Amino acid sequence: MPDIPIDRFDAALDMLVAGPGGIKDRLQAAWLKIVALPETRLPSGEIRQEFLGLLEAVSYRQPRGEEGKLAATIAAMTDDEAARCARSLLRYWLKLRAVAGHAAA
Repeated sequence: MPDIPIDRFDAALDMLVAGPGGIKDRLQAAWLKIVALPETRLPSGEIRQEFLGLLEAVSYRQPRGEEGKLAATIAAMTDDEAARCARSLLRYWLKLRAVAGHAAA
């Protein structure tokens, strides 16, 4: 099993829960903590595919100007859509911690 970067996901969830700004700001800041992780740092199979699906849900729009796909997608979301994505990221974090043998912090 790869060395799962739990610390990066912990930092992302901390930002999601306690970071400044509204839900969209916190969701974007959380994803910025983990978006550049190579998928090979995650266990293969379903858990890796779930991560890639979550990433696709927050980064599918074409950017305009200097913004990236992540910023473009999250900016276009409603607060309800962003909250659903945040809940999905939380569920993923819990699953990833369990796979890595860590209790939820």
